[in-house]
Amino acid sequence: MSNPDWVDVSVEAKDFISKCLVVDPKDRWTTDQLLQHAWLELEASDEHRTKALDTLKGLKAKQRLRAAVKTIMAVNRFESFMRAGQTEE
Repeated sequence: MSNPDWVDVSVEAKDFISKCLVVDPKDRWTTDQLLQHAWLELEASDEHRTKALDTLKGLKAKQRLRAAVKTIMAVNRFESFMRAGQTEE
């Protein structure tokens, strides 16, 4: 998690997320274990909440932009495919 988006994320939060993202279900924490995680017990300041919400909004905007670019690329490929098919007939 050396991405700059993770710089302000607490060690506890990173630990929580890493336990959620374990691929092997036998090694992944259960929901009951996760609900007992220390990170969920911490009190967040208003500043941290605001920063977290801003980060989430930014990530959502990035996802929308990425989806829009992929859509445009798909449309362009489809149009190229259709033009190529028309010249062969």
